Amino acid sequence: MFLRFAKYYSKDGKESRTLIRAYGIRLDVIVHGHAGKFTIIPTIINMVTAMTSVGICSMICDWVLLNVIDKNKGYHQKKFDEVSEENVETGIPMTTTELTITTYGSTHSDLSEGVAL
Repeated sequence: MFLRFAKYYSKDGKESRTLIRAYGIRLDVIVHGHAGKFTIIPTIINMVTAMTSVGICSMICDWVLLNVIDKNKGYHQKKFDEVSEENVETGIPMTTTELTITTYGSTHSDLSEGVAL
């Protein structure tokens, strides 16, 4: 299938055209719909929904609470744990955690001996 179309242009005050014969498939995209007036409320709702689905909203709320509001010291104390300088310099751990591995009801000899498969 071929298509023919013309391109019109003027050069030195003289109108000319170039006739182009193109081979290929022509794709026509037709869009139907209706338009409405722009309103800010649905736009804000859609933006907030998109931000919460990505997780950005929690970061923005933290930034606002830490930097913008007047009583940000109380929020800062609740959100972050303060580590005193004395414990960091002396190397005394704040908490100790012990890990104990116990096997229950293992009847396989290779598992009880610690042999990897």
